[in-house]
Amino acid sequence: MRPSHQFAGASAVADARPEPRKSAETPRVLSVRLTAVERQRLEREASGRPLSSYVRCRLFDDPRDRTSKRPGTISDAKALGRVLSALGRSPQTGTLKGILAACDDGTLVMGPEAENALRVACANVAAMRADLIQALGLRPE
Repeated sequence: MRPSHQFAGASAVADARPEPRKSAETPRVLSVRLTAVERQRLEREASGRPLSSYVRCRLFDDPRDRTSKRPGTISDAKALGRVLSALGRSPQTGTLKGILAACDDGTLVMGPEAENALRVACANVAAMRADLIQALGLRPE
């Protein structure tokens, strides 16, 4: 059985409630069931954008993208961060640069094949570092 009296502050609470939104302002939600393959295809085609934004652009032939692109998905960001950190602290990069400098100034005599291999190794390390920084969304130093 409910009490017939109202809570003393009920009218104050009712007055403090925001007015309900008008139905024209209320966004309408559309839910669509997708197979795993369909969902993967949409995610791939969206290229990092939110799926709802991508679908809206495709459905209504609207070329404008109202959202910013999210960075690519990283399955294990912590592991990627550890690799980048280790690469930054690694003495091998400095060692490679030192050996290359010694080749350049003639203090280390090396055949052309070995020198070329060293240059390629340095370029590969630099490319890996740049890719890792980009994958993590960091700024290069």
